Amino acid sequence: MRLPILPLLAVVVGLTACVEQIEVPNGRVGSISATAFSDGGVGTQLNLEAAFFGETDLNFATPTNDTCFIAQYNPVNTINTGFLYLNAGDFLTVRTGSRVDSMRPVIGIPVRVYESSRSNGIVYTPGDTVAVDIPGTGSFPAASISTRTAEAFSHDPIPVPADGEDLLAAWTTTPTAGSTMTYSLRYANSFSNGPQNEQLVCSFVDDGAATIPAAFLSNWRNAQAGSRSTNVVRVRSRELQLDARTKLLLISTYSQPLTVLAP
Repeated sequence: MRLPILPLLAVVVGLTACVEQIEVPNGRVGSISATAFSDGGVGTQLNLEAAFFGETDLNFATPTNDTCFIAQYNPVNTINTGFLYLNAGDFLTVRTGSRVDSMRPVIGIPVRVYESSRSNGIVYTPGDTVAVDIPGTGSFPAASISTRTAEAFSHDPIPVPADGEDLLAAWTTTPTAGSTMTYSLRYANSFSNGPQNEQLVCSFVDDGAATIPAAFLSNWRNAQAGSRSTNVVRVRSRELQLDARTKLLLISTYSQPLTVLAP
């Protein structure tokens, strides 16, 4: 599974002899990802995954200006079983252009997660509109959501600047507003026994150029030899407020390098 790891809800316990009961959030969030993959040649395929959560106050927000931070990096994808996963229907319907496909629950895992029925992905052109119809159940309401998929791009080489120098990033833009760019610079720092364990993550307004300040680049510059790699992602998203406590989110991504979809 390629679903991102979701953070566990934090619980704060008061320093008293009696532990007060903490109110459980009553929010519901549906999260759908539409990820671009290579078909192994010159074309692209779209793979979709979805999960619906109850008793949560999870939020997704894209930055309104350029921002960077350093975070741990773990290439192993894990399904977080600490959430309440909801049933949103027997299957979801996916529409791209004149194509109609479906997403169905994944078999053999302990939670309810939906995935594209086509193991080799859906043939599409980046920039096409993707729409998802959710039949709904008593746990999660019926809904439909659509967004423009993230467009293809190329970017300039990402260097290792000298001490005290900024890193200038540049990429090809799109004429359609509303997307963001995320740069992930991954490496093994001095605490690693070899594997990559840290990343510098920057999110930029999608205007074709940005600067990563020198203050963030020390670990990238001093990374263990041969451990550096990069992943640059264009992101488009749409969020709908379905009712007072229910949100639905559709996120489309196109990355460089573009990997081949593994069934």
